[in-house]
Amino acid sequence: MALLEQLPRTATATATEKTHLHLLYKSKLDALLHGEPRIGVSIMSHLARLLSARLRRLNTDSKLVPGKND
Repeated sequence: MALLEQLPRTATATATEKTHLHLLYKSKLDALLHGEPRIGVSIMSHLARLLSARLRRLNTDSKLVPGKND
């Protein structure tokens, strides 16, 4: 989300096993979006679906918590 909003990250992650990490900087993402529009559309579409699924899951999970929807 920080890539989209230009705000500090709001979460951290810790690997529990050997991991390969790929970094994506905002400037590189912006260059890709403008330089390769078809790829940019695909990336943004995937991000939109991912964020939508997370929001839907958060909404569903909050309905399971007593007192959250009173």
